[in-house]
Amino acid sequence: MQAGLLKAWLRNNAAPSLGVRVFDDMKETPAIAGLLKFFSKQDYLNDFLHGNLFCNTPHYYRNCPEPGVSDRFEACIGYFNKSLGQREPTIILDGKSLDLSKATEVFTFLDQDYYDSWLNCWFILEVPESEPELISLKKDLNRVLEEFGDDYVLLPSESFIPFHNLLSKTEHKMRTGPVKYTDDDLTRGLFKKRPEFSYQREYRFAFGECDKSELKPLCLNVDADADQIAKLVIKKPKMKFKIDGEILDILV
Repeated sequence: MQAGLLKAWLRNNAAPSLGVRVFDDMKETPAIAGLLKFFSKQDYLNDFLHGNLFCNTPHYYRNCPEPGVSDRFEACIGYFNKSLGQREPTIILDGKSLDLSKATEVFTFLDQDYYDSWLNCWFILEVPESEPELISLKKDLNRVLEEFGDDYVLLPSESFIPFHNLLSKTEHKMRTGPVKYTDDDLTRGLFKKRPEFSYQREYRFAFGECDKSELKPLCLNVDADADQIAKLVIKKPKMKFKIDGEILDILV
């Protein structure tokens, strides 16, 4: 998805303070209030605010044991790692079963996903149009908070394009877009995951190319002045949605 295609319909409805964002219910679809980024430590959040963008590889997520973070099928159709005690897969080529007895790792992936990329991941904050949608959103957010950390920033929709432009200036080619969730195993890749991860409502910034087995993260300094990102995002704002005239809390 290109920067200009992330629709921004933000209405700041006379918020009582800078730390509170009130979003109206809107009929345009989808209505995006912004993107949320979660951090497991305050130091990580502060590092981000100083212009440092930390990106992990898909292979990190394949091998990570932490709930929600771990995804054995990240950016691939299948993955086997003997050291993790996983069952050896059966792969048949030209009618014959391959001998994998000496293999330590096995990847199955689409041609276009021959290489991985370093990922920086966000939560898409869509504006709910009903109370049931709000309940679903709160449920998903609570799970993400538990799995990824309760320190966060909001990138409001009107700040998305300048943020995108800032990130696009690095030496690494950048691709961006929302993750699609599908049961079709043969389409899984950098921007397609299994439905069980749909609660993460993910938007990704993918940088450069790396080997499928790359575990080393990438840290990009995208803000030479160390103040631009801090001006584009809001640190841990209270957020409320106005639905049918009633103001309801989302993150307080």
